[in-house]
Amino acid sequence: MIRRMIAAVIAMCAWTTVLAQSTDPLPAIPPRDRAALARELLGVTVTELPTPALATVGDRRTFYAMDIESGERRGLQAEMIAAGSHATLWAETPDSIDVDAAASLLQQFDDVVYPAVREMWGSEDIPGIDGDPRLMIVFVEDVESGTAAYYSSSDRYPSEIVPLSSEADLFFVSSALVGNRLDRPQVVATLAHEFQHMIRDHRGERPQTWLNEGLSTYTELALGLLPSDWAFSTFQRSPGIQLTDWSLEENRGAHYGAAGLFVTYVADRFGRDGVTALATGEGPGLAPVRAMLTMVDPTLDAETVIADWTAANFLRAEGSAAYGYRSVTLPVPDSRPVEWGETIKTSLPPYAAAYYTLDLAGAGVLTVDVNADIAVPMLPASPASGDHFWVPLRADDSAAALTREFDLASASTPELRFDVWYDLEDNYDYLLLTATTDSGATWQVLEPDSAVDSPYGPALTGYSGGWRTERVSLEDYAGQRVRVRWLVVTDDALTEPGVALDDIAVDAIGFHDDTEQGVGDWSAAGWVLTDNRIEASVWVQVMQRTGSGVRVDRQRVYGSGRLDVAVAPDAREVAIAVTPLADMTTEPISVALTVQAPPD
Repeated sequence: MIRRMIAAVIAMCAWTTVLAQSTDPLPAIPPRDRAALARELLGVTVTELPTPALATVGDRRTFYAMDIESGERRGLQAEMIAAGSHATLWAETPDSIDVDAAASLLQQFDDVVYPAVREMWGSEDIPGIDGDPRLMIVFVEDVESGTAAYYSSSDRYPSEIVPLSSEADLFFVSSALVGNRLDRPQVVATLAHEFQHMIRDHRGERPQTWLNEGLSTYTELALGLLPSDWAFSTFQRSPGIQLTDWSLEENRGAHYGAAGLFVTYVADRFGRDGVTALATGEGPGLAPVRAMLTMVDPTLDAETVIADWTAANFLRAEGSAAYGYRSVTLPVPDSRPVEWGETIKTSLPPYAAAYYTLDLAGAGVLTVDVNADIAVPMLPASPASGDHFWVPLRADDSAAALTREFDLASASTPELRFDVWYDLEDNYDYLLLTATTDSGATWQVLEPDSAVDSPYGPALTGYSGGWRTERVSLEDYAGQRVRVRWLVVTDDALTEPGVALDDIAVDAIGFHDDTEQGVGDWSAAGWVLTDNRIEASVWVQVMQRTGSGVRVDRQRVYGSGRLDVAVAPDAREVAIAVTPLADMTTEPISVALTVQAPPD
C-alpha cells in the first residue's frame, strides 16, 4: 500500500489518535497567493503596469538584493555590461567585470543553457513583469550565507504587492564567490540551476525545497555541467541526512547531493516521463513520488522506491535499473563494520540511511533482529494540555488557514486567548492572526502579545522557546459576529517544523476549546488536529554482491521483527542498510539491530 492508515486527523473530515501514513491523500495545502494576500490584508490592488523601454548596454537601474541570512533587502545601482539574445548582464561594480568574459557567459547561456533547460522543463513567462523578453543576470558584491546565486520569486511581483521587489525576471549572482572569470563552467552550471527554479515558479508549480533543489542539481548534470562527484560524493559520505528535508546550515552539500541523486535515480530508472512527472508533484514528504508512480508504474509504492534507491547507492550495480545508475559513477557510501552478535543502536531521521558491513567468515544464515520506534512526534513539542493540538502541514510557498466564527453579540470587552508553540523560518515564514466581519472580503490583522513586524502586519516568526499564551483584544468586534483566522504564510524556500495551537478561549462568551473534542465548528485548510504521533516503520535490507550479480532481501519492520537471509555461497560482500520511514516529520527514529552470530 502506498500509505497505510493507523488513524488520522483530516481537518473537516475525522479525528482520532495517530496522524499516519494513509491510502487517503493528505488535506490540500493552500498555496500562497501574494496578490490575494495583499488585497485582503493590505488593501492593495494593482492596475496594469506600464511597459518600460528595453534597456541597452550602459543603462543603469535600481535592484533590491536580498541578504539570505536576514531576509533583508538592500537597494543597489547596477549597470548593463553586455546583452545576449535571451539574457542581459548587469553589475553592481562594472569596473570589476571582464567584458569579454561577460559576453562569453551570455553566449553560453544563449547556446547551451537556455534551449536545453526550456526543452527539459518548459518556458518562463515571455515577456516578464518588466516587459523585456530577456532575463537579467545581476552580479552583486555578495548575497551572504555562502550562496553563489539565487532566484527569488519576489522580484517578479509589483512593488505594491512585494515591497522592494526588483520588478524583473532575474538571477542575482555573488561577485565575491564567482570572481572575475564569469564564463567559467561553474558559473554556467549555476545559471542552469537557477533557470530551472525560475521556470518552475513561472509555471505555477510548487515542489518542496528538497525536490526543487534536486531538479536544479539534476539539470546541471543532464546538461553536462556538473561533475558527478561533487555533491553526490558529499552525500555518500553523509547518507544519514533526510532526503525530504533541507538545511542552509548543516551539511548543505550533502542535501544537494541527496536530492540531486534521487532525481537522477528516477530519471535513470523511469526515464523522461518519470522525472517530468516527479517535477510536477506537490505536497510534503513523498507525495511527489507517489504522484509520479501513479503515472509511470502503479505497481510500485514510494516506500519501495526509497528502499531500492538506498540499496542502489550502496551496490551501484551496473546494468540494474533498480540497484544502479546509468548516468553517474558513485563512490562507496560511508559505512561501519558490525561484529556477529553485536547490537547496533542508531537514531536517524526519515528517509535517511545507515550502512553496516559484515565479515562473512563462517556465515550460512544471517539473522537480523530489529527493534524500532513505532511512532515519532510530528513536532518536537508536547501539547500544552491534554493530548491534542492543531498543526498546519509543513510546506513551502503555502498559506494554511484555521478559521472559526465567534458570536460576540453579548460581549462588551472580549479577549481571545490561545496557547501557541512555533518554530518558523525567522523573517521569512509567519503566523498571522486575522479577523473579518464581511465574510472574508477583507481581513484585519490582529496583534498578539509577541508579534513583530511582517510584510502583512503584526505576526509571529522565529522560535517561541516553548509554549506561549498569547492574548488579543477583540473589543473592535464587540456586538458582532467575527471570523478569526490563524494564517501560516511560508515563503518558497525552506521551512522549519511549524506551529502548534492549543487551548483557545474567549472567556467573555464562555468559549473554551482544549482541542480534545474534535474538529467541530473549525474550518481548516491545510491544518490537522493531531496527537503529535506519526506512524514510523523501518526498512532493513541485506544486500549481497555475488559472482553473478547482486541480491537484496528486505523487510519493512513496524516496531520489531526478524529478517533471516541465506548468505550466497559465492557472496563477496554482504551489508545491511537501515532506512526509517515516516511522513510529515523530521524527528529522528530510534533503531536497534542485533546481528546474530552464525552457527558453529
